[in-house]
Amino acid sequence: MEILMSQLAFEFSTPRHDSWKTPLEESAALEASDDMLRNVDQPVLDLAAIPPAIRAFCENVAARIPAPIEYVVSSVLCVLGAAIGTRCGIAVKKNDPWTIVPNLWCLCVGEPSSGKSPCMSAAVSPYQKLEQELLSASSEVPRLTTNDATGEKLVEILSQAPGGILVVRDEITGLFATFYRNGREGERQLYLQGWNGLDSYYLERIARGSNMVERLCISVIGTIQPALLQTYLGQKTQQDGLAQRFLLMAFPEFRPRGFADVGEDTSAKATYQRVLRWLCTYDYSSHCPTGEIPYLRTSDDAFALYREWWLSNEAACADPKVATFLQKHTRLVPALALIDHLSTFAAIDFTELLPPVSAESMQRAIKLADYYASTVQKVLRCCSEPTSQSSNYDPLLQRIESGILNGFTVREVAKLNLAGYRFTSAIETQLQRFVDCGVLRVEQTRGPGRPTQRYYRQEQH
Repeated sequence: MEILMSQLAFEFSTPRHDSWKTPLEESAALEASDDMLRNVDQPVLDLAAIPPAIRAFCENVAARIPAPIEYVVSSVLCVLGAAIGTRCGIAVKKNDPWTIVPNLWCLCVGEPSSGKSPCMSAAVSPYQKLEQELLSASSEVPRLTTNDATGEKLVEILSQAPGGILVVRDEITGLFATFYRNGREGERQLYLQGWNGLDSYYLERIARGSNMVERLCISVIGTIQPALLQTYLGQKTQQDGLAQRFLLMAFPEFRPRGFADVGEDTSAKATYQRVLRWLCTYDYSSHCPTGEIPYLRTSDDAFALYREWWLSNEAACADPKVATFLQKHTRLVPALALIDHLSTFAAIDFTELLPPVSAESMQRAIKLADYYASTVQKVLRCCSEPTSQSSNYDPLLQRIESGILNGFTVREVAKLNLAGYRFTSAIETQLQRFVDCGVLRVEQTRGPGRPTQRYYRQEQH
């Protein structure tokens, strides 16, 4: 085994070319967030912590877009975790049977021009293509991803997808908004429970009958703008643990994107695709110990590293501001270690008995967790209450909330000459976002001419 691990190391060391307010506070808030972020320490990702099997792919994607590599790495880790799902877990302790599965929630935070969406797409697209390929070969193959499903439909999909599902939402604010819509409040609890990955779930409706999910395993990936963090990941979401479940938060320093013309590393991409296929289709039950699900334990050295890290993390949890986030990192570290370990063997199409999770994988997982722990501090700063609401509050949203505007048209907003709303196109774009996120509803009124669109506060209709 030592010879095997040294061969693997050589193979991958070779470098290659407060409470819910409203769903949107953009416009002026986006400008204010820039000023705030200049005063926030920027977390630094140690590139050596990236799993060797996918490091070249991440570097190449980030160089081609171009965009911060943190977006690519976080997205790829989330997809790899979803590919493993409940197919294989990790029992990180020596005696305790506590087992976790590596489904993770990823959030790429950045301005519209930061490149976060292309990075996420580069990670997700090969997984979706693999899903299409597997489904075309057999109709009995379980689903791997979904984009926009109601809670009832998601349970139906999961009842036939024992490995779990990856929910992909580019602008994740749309998903958050559904949690507050009348009649869909239960979806929030569905997602919260699905984060654990191993709980059973029963959905019973008169019209739909009964649906049972043996292991409710949901991975989530999406993007969000910094100015919207407080609205969606502020105090209310922290009370029930929604915010804390986004363990993979990429929030790199914003910088203008330069021009890039870098070729695709086809070898690195092929390795990433091979890893995804192996993780989804490998016969874990024949090559791992099996309890409730197949699982791997840690080597003695890996366990010692985890125990040492756990004690230091527990000390950091003495700070109540970050405690609820860092306590969930006790699940993040073993999940990342398992992803690193399995992806290493997946890259070489390993077919023998899988060894325990190595110390090298655990060490890289701890380094990654250090980065995400630093990101928590930055996110919490952005989620804190603003010192002056007038300085970073959307002037249009302010008038909607106060009731000054209700049942209004785009033309009426344009007449107000509000900052950031002097052009019809900007007004229409923002109003549509308000509609998508449940702040407003739109109705068409008919008259002698063309139908007129009027916007109403959702809470009143």
